[in-house]
Amino acid sequence: MRTALLALLGLAAPLAAASEWRIEAATGTAHNFGSSLTLELTGRPETQLDADWETRPFDGAIYYSLRVSRFERGGGWELQLLHHKLYLANPSPPVGRFEVSHGYNLVTVARALERDGFTGRVGLGVVVAHPETLIDGQAQPADHSGYVLTGPAVVLGAGRTLDLGRRVFLHGEIALSAAWARVPVANGRARVPNWAAHALVGLGVRL
Repeated sequence: MRTALLALLGLAAPLAAASEWRIEAATGTAHNFGSSLTLELTGRPETQLDADWETRPFDGAIYYSLRVSRFERGGGWELQLLHHKLYLANPSPPVGRFEVSHGYNLVTVARALERDGFTGRVGLGVVVAHPETLIDGQAQPADHSGYVLTGPAVVLGAGRTLDLGRRVFLHGEIALSAAWARVPVANGRARVPNWAAHALVGLGVRL
């Protein structure tokens, strides 16, 4: 009995050691692929513009990622906030300015697999957007000047970690995102899909 108990404890120890929480923070930049910006304005037909989006990662609010994860035996579940940013580089009437710069935030839950320091992940979630717009010279209404929960998001990523100590590690990642949002603007709404490639580097801590 005593021998069996010791054997079970011996098996449990490495399993417990293989289970860990991680907290990661990163910054970087993104390349936005071409997409359309569609305006749905009251009393007017839909207006569709070819949108050239810029990220401007260090202008105003910084582009960043925060992630909390739980790993066990080479697999993990992750909750991530990717603070993506969009600036319309080619506004044309009726658009005077169109930014989602305090966050075209991608909030996702991901499944991750890890082997030999390399990690692949697939995340599904939502867009939480903060639009700042001028349409026909008018900003969006005051009651729609904050964050809006809207649309789905998918993020695919691959990364590499490099241990800097027993608990602290450096991590780099490339990712692809596809997302769709519908945000309030003056006298209507705007549909803002986005496809982007992301490059991030940051630090993580194992708890």
